[in-house]
Amino acid sequence: MCHCVKSPDLFDPVEDKKNELRTLIRAQRQRKSTALRNQAEQLICHHLSLLTKPYSVIACYVPFGTEIGLTQFINDEQQKGAQILLPRLGPRLSRAWAWFKSWDDLEESAPGRPLQPRGEVLEAQAVAQAQCVIVPALATDRSGTRLGQGGGWYDRVLSFVEDDIPIVAVHYDEEFFETTYLPSLPHDHPVTISVTPHHVYHVRPHPHD
Repeated sequence: MCHCVKSPDLFDPVEDKKNELRTLIRAQRQRKSTALRNQAEQLICHHLSLLTKPYSVIACYVPFGTEIGLTQFINDEQQKGAQILLPRLGPRLSRAWAWFKSWDDLEESAPGRPLQPRGEVLEAQAVAQAQCVIVPALATDRSGTRLGQGGGWYDRVLSFVEDDIPIVAVHYDEEFFETTYLPSLPHDHPVTISVTPHHVYHVRPHPHD
């Protein structure tokens, strides 16, 4: 199986539609109050704790910008003894992972990047160790299409995840497209579950190679 993902064509009309949605959703998120954001994080962390009960190795993320935080979830999972994989930059800005040890162990790798663990750099394929993968999203739909930030980071690394592993996208309630479909391209990797503050959707991803 080839795990190469074609870079998005910035002049593609589908990319134009995706970028329009990203701009709209980011603006809506910026208007949310701190109290609402904190409540959303608390509710989502509760859903995730229930979803991941059977798992001892979980890949997730440290939020950046308007992404929903998972602080309480990560703390609870670590207290239960689960191992947590977090994204980090590898050599020559390659996509990689590292094990979460503590919040004090996180560092800023570069401007405009989320905090990442200082530990051993694991190759992108390390995500295959996870029994569940949790990713940030700006939106998802009933078909499992995920709208990300536009860099293609997760589309590439998720190609190493086996088809029977749950891929969980996290976002706000109004960012789930229940009756319409998000614009998508062949390189967009689907998710299997969408978690919002008040709902858990088991979606039906399109088949992928």
